[in-house]
Amino acid sequence: MTENEIAEYLRAHPEFIAKHIDLLNAHHNAEKGGVPDRKVISLSDRQIPQLQQKIRSLENKVDAFLENGRRNEAIWGALLSSSLALFKITREDVSPATISSTLRTHLNIEECRIFMLSDNQEYASEEENIFANFIMSIDKPKCLIEAPEEIKHFSRSWMLASSAYIPLSAKGSVGVLIFSSSDAQKFDPNIDTQFLERVGHIVSTAIDNACAFQNESFTQHE
Repeated sequence: MTENEIAEYLRAHPEFIAKHIDLLNAHHNAEKGGVPDRKVISLSDRQIPQLQQKIRSLENKVDAFLENGRRNEAIWGALLSSSLALFKITREDVSPATISSTLRTHLNIEECRIFMLSDNQEYASEEENIFANFIMSIDKPKCLIEAPEEIKHFSRSWMLASSAYIPLSAKGSVGVLIFSSSDAQKFDPNIDTQFLERVGHIVSTAIDNACAFQNESFTQHE
């Protein structure tokens, strides 16, 4: 039989295909380069899900990038507003309390304490001497979950779930700025401390300009 005769027969007898559907499936697999009676997945069927997964992964990365950008914008905006507020404090009004209050307001910090040590300062107790050594050991910002043993004597009433310790320096004195939060993740030890370092520089400048901290050691400030 010729191809035309076969085609005419199939058109005249459509039930033939229904009775022998396996012949049609074998033909379909052969067109895909497969072998009859063997399940075949086309290249496009394999690639499309992979491409979709890559697209979702890229979308997630873009979303994370945008979220980080928004977070950084908020952080540096808060730093700018707190800096302007600190530099507006007059020499007569500057104090650990006013600086702490300004930082809590603009940086959304629950607890903020400033401790300064002047040169040749004498300490009334062993606890104060230990605390002084701790302050002088802070040479760069760091974040901790547990309060160091050296300062627990001074921080039991206000130390929260996580804290940041930022070195300060002014004319004739050194100190530490301590932030504390009830959020254990806020001052996670693994966070980038660049922002905290900038805060330390700004607060140190405010202190230095005011020259008002010569006798403010070991005082907890609200």
